[in-house]
Amino acid sequence: MIKPRAALRNIFVLLTTIFFIFSCEIKNEKSKHKGIIELNKSKPGTYQVTVIEISAHQRLVYLQTAAGEILELNFKSDTVLTDNGKQLSLKKLRKGSKLEVKLKKKNSTIEVEQVLIVQ
Repeated sequence: MIKPRAALRNIFVLLTTIFFIFSCEIKNEKSKHKGIIELNKSKPGTYQVTVIEISAHQRLVYLQTAAGEILELNFKSDTVLTDNGKQLSLKKLRKGSKLEVKLKKKNSTIEVEQVLIVQ
């Protein structure tokens, strides 16, 4: 028969282990793309990019420019994805898709003006 104190200790050790493993997974997800350029540190203009990762549930898309830089694009509710004039949802985007992203300066921040699917 297991003593109550030993059972509590075992539960504590189990929960601590699960928490540790889970927190390591979250840390690995965040550090997957090192050297990401924040949108606000980008310059306004048009960028030819390739989708390297999509996190649809977080509405994040990681893009690689021709210069090898990685941009993190957060699809806000007003961000429009267009293919041949048709508006598409983020779910239609695929890894490897070629995009043209237009960034504009609004006040002191850089915002996405337009996202076009090129290929």
